[in-house]
Amino acid sequence: MTRAIALVAAAVCAGACASAGGYEWVRADGTPESAAVAERRSKDRATCATQMGAPTTGSQATMGYSRAEVEDCMRARGWKKRSD
Repeated sequence: MTRAIALVAAAVCAGACASAGGYEWVRADGTPESAAVAERRSKDRATCATQMGAPTTGSQATMGYSRAEVEDCMRARGWKKRSD
C-alpha cells in the first residue's frame, strides 16, 4: 500500500514538474506562444543548464550551478519569466 502511494505521488510530482516549467518562460519581445517558441524555450533551457554545469546524458556535473545563473542565461537569450 505504501509503495503504491509513493508511486502515485511520484507520478503526480513528475507530471507537475514537467508541465510547470513549460510556460514559466515567455519571449521578452512578446512573441506569442507557438510550437516553435516552445521548442526554442526547451532548447535554451537545456543549453543554459548545461552551460552552468548541469549533468547531461552520459556525463557528470562539472560544477555546481544555481537557479539564478540559469535564469540570467535565459534572460540573455531573450526570455523573461511570466511574472516579470
